[in-house]
Amino acid sequence: MSNFRQKTVLFAVVTAGLLSWQGISTAQEMHDLRDSRTAKDMVAVQVTVATQGIVEGAKLKDEKKVEMSVRGQLAYHEKLVTTGADQVAVRNYSKATAQMVVGQHAETNSLDAQRNVVVASTRDNARIYSPVAPLTRQEFDLLNAPACSLAAYGLLPTKPVAIGSTWRPTSDQLAAVLRLEHVGVNQAQMKLVEVARGLARMQLTGSVKGSVDGATTNMLVTGDIRYDLRWKHLTWVQLSIQENRGEGPISIPYVARADVRMLIAPIEGDSDISAVPPAIARENPNQSEMLRYASESIGFELLHNSNWHLTGEQGRRATFRLIDKDKIVAQCNISRLTTMPTGKQLSLEEFQGDIRKALGEQFGEFESAKKTPSKAGGQTLRVSARGLVSEIPIRWIYYHVTDANGERAAYVFTLSDDLTEKFAGRDQLMVDSVQFVAMQTPSEQPAAETAATPPSRR
Repeated sequence: MSNFRQKTVLFAVVTAGLLSWQGISTAQEMHDLRDSRTAKDMVAVQVTVATQGIVEGAKLKDEKKVEMSVRGQLAYHEKLVTTGADQVAVRNYSKATAQMVVGQHAETNSLDAQRNVVVASTRDNARIYSPVAPLTRQEFDLLNAPACSLAAYGLLPTKPVAIGSTWRPTSDQLAAVLRLEHVGVNQAQMKLVEVARGLARMQLTGSVKGSVDGATTNMLVTGDIRYDLRWKHLTWVQLSIQENRGEGPISIPYVARADVRMLIAPIEGDSDISAVPPAIARENPNQSEMLRYASESIGFELLHNSNWHLTGEQGRRATFRLIDKDKIVAQCNISRLTTMPTGKQLSLEEFQGDIRKALGEQFGEFESAKKTPSKAGGQTLRVSARGLVSEIPIRWIYYHVTDANGERAAYVFTLSDDLTEKFAGRDQLMVDSVQFVAMQTPSEQPAAETAATPPSRR
């Protein structure tokens, strides 16, 4: 071996030794960054979200463009209950708040302390629900911040990698991390850029095109993700998301930048999450899909499937839209009506007459009509009708619900006839769960009924 070659080999050996001594990995070394968590692992998680952008669209009265900002903070302890493809964890939130400002309108949302125990699952884009009592839509949206501590593990490689290696998270994994319902174009990739002092640092870069709540969105994403090789856990996830969201059936378009930071630390010993029994995460399919709506100004509260979205409140009426896989399936108008005199009930025949009059020339035929006892102690009338609107076959499902005290509400569900199977009885929960509450301004009369709501004032 020549003197030059000996020196070169000696230099390489010494350099590699120094790098190892300093805890810095060489490019050839393979690193196992796979998800190796076990059931009962407990972590403390802190998440901050800062969003700044511009909202566009005619829905903002006379303003064409207004500034928007969101500041959110989440803090919780999380215990893993099951591992594998469908991971489940229980969380105990100590903090969950968000302040949103759009133009001159400011709003603050927070999680009710009575519902601070929450179940999170990687199934269905990292689903979150309360096993204690249904969340409100505001609480549900608050907890569904990007960089879910369960979903983030989907960004890790599935085999040992060397520095400089790249891999692509699946579209489903990105949808869960970015809180999208669907990812159609996935041009994002992960890269291992450094391993030093027991920490592996990865980068996420690329573009994503997907949809959420029926609106398309284009995202440019960069991220800094760190993994503790000794602890075998993620410790840090930082995402910068430049988003251009289009108009949807329940949302207005905007352009914004969101900066998300998530810190994860191990919990040593007992914590508030230790006392939460894992059995509480045993999924109740119905409960996991429920949200709670309540309005003192309208005067009732009810439960609904999470696919129903409130789109407006006016007078004594609330309007919801059912969105399923980015499509509008149905609309529901619910009106609080005047109290029925003691001892009197609306007959099924009278109700059908009101419906026929309300639909006018759109009416075609009645499909069914029935009367049943209501869970509120009164009666429920249900009438299904069919007709045409601009030559399109439409189905209407009307309800008139009365409680034991004569308090009542009218529902009308409207859907295209060809969506009946997709609708799949998603009216029942909203009707069966209604409860009447005291109104803030009881002297006001309910809003005038229209063709969307039977004009029943008896």
